[in-house]
Amino acid sequence: MISTSRYEGRGAFFAAARAGLPLDPPLMSSRSWDALSDSLGGGLIELGSARVVIHWPDADEFAARCPAEFKIARSILDDVASLMADPTMTGGAACDVRVRLGDHCL
Repeated sequence: MISTSRYEGRGAFFAAARAGLPLDPPLMSSRSWDALSDSLGGGLIELGSARVVIHWPDADEFAARCPAEFKIARSILDDVASLMADPTMTGGAACDVRVRLGDHCL
């Protein structure tokens, strides 16, 4: 689960990702969305689970406060979920990743 709570901007999403998502390698900064995507993919592979749900309960609030950052964050979550379903991208160990934004599961 990730929560951006009442915080805003890129830094809030990166802090939420560091606190609530499996990241490998760990992220030390909030500078690169590409690094976040790579790190999340690596972290999910390291989990070794067949199914994962990423729940972001306050996504709607973040989207209202930070629409540009929300659009990028959602794109990353969607892209990583798609990549994890492809066994050629995961070394043969595909993972069904579901992203739940608020009350909506994508």
